[in-house]
Amino acid sequence: MQPDEESLSPRELIYRAFLFRWIKNGWESRSSVCVSDYFHPECVVTGMAPVVLEGVDQVQAAYQSLHARVEHCHAETSFMLIRDESFSLVMELQGVHRDTGKDVVIEVGVHGRLKDDLVFQCHNVVDYTSMYAKLGILDATKLQDELG
Repeated sequence: MQPDEESLSPRELIYRAFLFRWIKNGWESRSSVCVSDYFHPECVVTGMAPVVLEGVDQVQAAYQSLHARVEHCHAETSFMLIRDESFSLVMELQGVHRDTGKDVVIEVGVHGRLKDDLVFQCHNVVDYTSMYAKLGILDATKLQDELG
């Protein structure tokens, strides 16, 4: 996942394993997971919902809303960088949109910071354009015509 994995500190190796477990369990679980297993009680999360999520309860509600709309199938991490408590990763989340039965792929870049061995700050950069186009709720051709 990162070119210098062998140079990670013992703590960074633990964080790396934790982040992989969070991604796999959070996305590939067939039932909603307990967000408090992965997120700090005072966490701040952006990019997961139209508003800033503060605290485990808000993150849990947003996760359950997403889980209700998309059957989670597979998560693949293509890049992960960890330095002390900070992390950056790129992942592809695959699922099935429950209302339409269409396959969806959500490409996400995540940047964050851990505190007390849990995700404390998390900023998600999601490629919603391709996901909405695949679901048929965004006319990608019209958008391309408008933007050039």
